[in-house]
Amino acid sequence: MLDAGQPVPVDAVVVVGSATVDQHRLTGESQPVEKTVGDAVLAATLVVGGRILARVEKTGAQTAAARIGEILERTIVSQEARIADQFAKVEHTLVPTLSAGLLGFVLRGPMTGLAMVGCNYLVSTLPLQLLFLLNGLSAGAKRGILIKDGRAFDKIGIVDTIVFDKTGTLTLERPQVIQIHACPNEDADNVLRLAAAAERRQTHPIAHAILDAAAASGLDVPLVDETHYKIGSGLIVSLGGRRVRVGSQRFMEMEGITLPQGMQLALQAAQAKGNSLVFVAMDGEVVGAIELTTTLRPETQKVVDWLRSQGFALYILSGDQESATRKLATQLGMDGYFANTLPEQKALRIKELQNDGHRVCFVGDGINDAVALLQADVSVSFRGATTVATDAAQIVLMDGQLEQLHTLFVLANAHDLNVKGAFRRAKGFSFAAGATVLLMPKYQYYFVPLGYIVLLGIGLANTQRPLLGGGKDCEEMPDREI
Repeated sequence: MLDAGQPVPVDAVVVVGSATVDQHRLTGESQPVEKTVGDAVLAATLVVGGRILARVEKTGAQTAAARIGEILERTIVSQEARIADQFAKVEHTLVPTLSAGLLGFVLRGPMTGLAMVGCNYLVSTLPLQLLFLLNGLSAGAKRGILIKDGRAFDKIGIVDTIVFDKTGTLTLERPQVIQIHACPNEDADNVLRLAAAAERRQTHPIAHAILDAAAASGLDVPLVDETHYKIGSGLIVSLGGRRVRVGSQRFMEMEGITLPQGMQLALQAAQAKGNSLVFVAMDGEVVGAIELTTTLRPETQKVVDWLRSQGFALYILSGDQESATRKLATQLGMDGYFANTLPEQKALRIKELQNDGHRVCFVGDGINDAVALLQADVSVSFRGATTVATDAAQIVLMDGQLEQLHTLFVLANAHDLNVKGAFRRAKGFSFAAGATVLLMPKYQYYFVPLGYIVLLGIGLANTQRPLLGGGKDCEEMPDREI
């Protein structure tokens, strides 16, 4: 038996009753879904309303949540097999270096040939890269950004596409009341007041949204005489001797209450927009409905606008319904979206983008995002997200705020400029040293080691320089090289 507030521990099938289940952490659906006899309920989801008796179908490693873990393990193995050699950035200099040594040997003898080989100063950048990385990790930590994988920090500079999970990442988990639909001769404030009275002692997200709306409207919410769940997705309360019912369309039908034509049209319109309706009835007659929608994080629009101004392609990847995902993608001005995606399909969508030549950063917070987080070139999650997501992500935003992406990209760009600057200096010194050795071989014993000393000195000085200054330095990001 599962009551409101209890997590579902196994994969099961409902055999008695019905309930509202929040499964966004697992499937990405923004609104709680109704479960009744014959419907499946999954481990790692939460019963937020009603009461059900469920028959266990799968436990332990056989549950959907556990299977995601198995996929993660397979993905980690494949990722480890593709880790690039740390010396890849200088391997291309092997043939030119040996050729230069051969030229020095032919023209000036073996010592000059050896000196020409030593003029490959790009080798000196290898220890500097580690120092630059440590500087970047430290700078990130001071700003609440935990960089768990240094390779990801190096890759941010080549990212050209950012893919966001929807629920919990771009939006808040708690929905928001956007409209009160009152039946003819009924008052909208009274509809909200009745719903708030019924939900007063409830703890699920929809109850909080209704109570917040009543408080914002300054309504005096009365105390109910009696509250209890009718087995189903709703509440029945006694208020001043009158029976008030609050719940879904299914709950109203179970109670033998017919929706008026106006409420049916409102329901269709809300569903087309990806919103949900909570109906309110008094003494067996519907008096109105409350329309709820997912709420954007306060910083979402600003962050998305800034990322677009930097030239990133932006997508939403969600397990939520088509209408809700399309609505949010249009509202934010995204380049595209993927809806109704299962956890393993999310990783495939990321891979498809990569196969098309995109370098992808994925931002997610749910169990269903974990495989996609591992598939992406760079993966970001939030403190407070599911443990599976934060474990899979390479970077965790410890403040839990989307706007930390701005700081992350500015920080990574400053790090990238340091690394590229070190490479440019090393190339310049290599050509200068090679020319000096050939033209003035008597200086080769001094010039070649002096070059290493100078380059390492400059590099060490740069590693001690803060990547970012105050908040002003974070306001603009230099042009990215993609």
